[in-house]
Amino acid sequence: MDFTERVRLDPSSADAYCGRGRAYASLGNWNRAVLDFDEVIRSEPRNANAHNRRALAHQGSGDTQRARADFEKAAEIDPGGEAGEKARRHLAVLDGTRH
Repeated sequence: MDFTERVRLDPSSADAYCGRGRAYASLGNWNRAVLDFDEVIRSEPRNANAHNRRALAHQGSGDTQRARADFEKAAEIDPGGEAGEKARRHLAVLDGTRH
């Protein structure tokens, strides 16, 4: 079963939206990826990984301001964890302090 079918069958499934968002992002369909990660964050606002994924989709679409906001939120949610560390690394790249 594909992710769109999973979303249709269970529109409250954050996992289905996350999977579909990741698939859209892998295809470079940034706007659709953002919409799906919006749904994940709507149901799981403290999901640091979803904020990171949406940030990457924003970055892919050229919206670095929104990407920065999501990376900052992920770092805030998970300050000592893996998602927070990933967010800080991406923020360093955006700031030009890491390449």
